[in-house]
Amino acid sequence: MAKLLYIDASVGKERSAPMLEVGKVFLDAYQETHPNDQLEPFNVWDANLEALDEVTMDASYAIIHRRNHTAAQAAAWEKIVRIVNQFKAADKYVFTVPMWHLGIPYRLKHYLDLLIHPGQTFQYMVGEKAQGLLPGKPAVVVYSRFDGYRDGSGFENYESQKRFMEKALRVIGFTRIHSIVVVEPMPGSQQCSDPENARAKDLAIRMATRF
Repeated sequence: MAKLLYIDASVGKERSAPMLEVGKVFLDAYQETHPNDQLEPFNVWDANLEALDEVTMDASYAIIHRRNHTAAQAAAWEKIVRIVNQFKAADKYVFTVPMWHLGIPYRLKHYLDLLIHPGQTFQYMVGEKAQGLLPGKPAVVVYSRFDGYRDGSGFENYESQKRFMEKALRVIGFTRIHSIVVVEPMPGSQQCSDPENARAKDLAIRMATRF
């Protein structure tokens, strides 16, 4: 039995409805074709995420430099390790990620910052290169963005949503990263994105059956 961790970064479910619909289509198809697997939902806005403050960062650097933790650092680090262990316990991952200001929601960035620590999800190698410690695990990322950022629009290079997510996941060892993009009309636009999102749902079903 495999565990699927569903990480949702949406806030305001109505605004994220098209993306969440595609995410639900994927999860429904997955559960239908993998009835014995466990689904664990995780919303970054509801989670109690440890602050990334001076104590937390000093705790991380103490490990890098092989120094003992102070009591405060040990307490902060224990909370981070708990979050990391929850993430590492999963076998497969699904993210729903809306675009915020050309990138990802700050709460998801906070969560990823807690996950990406040396000795936990990656390690430094010779020449300061990073080697991910979570190889072989698959991830599906469902993105939501305005159609003004589609390929050929002239603005596709402005978005750092998909590029950042893929770089972050690759640092910790992911190589099987699958993307589904849900498009929404630009504000004031009459252009309908329903046909494209119907194709996104079809893609979600196909991905789920072999995920």
